[in-house]
Amino acid sequence: MVGRRLLLLVAVLMGLTALAASIAPHDGGSPAPTTAPGRPPLPATQTPAPELEPAAPATADNTLDETMSAGKGASPTRVRANLGQILRLQVEGAVYDTVVIDGLDEMDGIAPQSPARFDIYIDRTGHFPITLLDEGRRLGEIVVRE
Repeated sequence: MVGRRLLLLVAVLMGLTALAASIAPHDGGSPAPTTAPGRPPLPATQTPAPELEPAAPATADNTLDETMSAGKGASPTRVRANLGQILRLQVEGAVYDTVVIDGLDEMDGIAPQSPARFDIYIDRTGHFPITLLDEGRRLGEIVVRE
């Protein structure tokens, strides 16, 4: 009898949690740390340097469209952008993880049939690493120059 009541209570709480999550506004929140708690950051020597690729031409509306692979064995990619451009970046791969763009406070989930997508207004110069959060693997970087 007590076990059934406890099971019913758990089911009701799970239902209420799902309901609250579905109607709560999404504010984006703060980005997760780039390494898991208790896990030391990866040394820079473990990740290969990104390959140089020519910048893709911007469209008439100053938008730069780029696609990047998160598959195992894919070499890191360098995306070149200019100040004032809008970067539409899509990261595809057969992994379940979170793609993080350090320094731009951007993150999005990735799954085999659901790529991570970013629409970023480029408002500062610098190098912004792109990594997989759980694997700690570097996918490339965004390089912004004036």
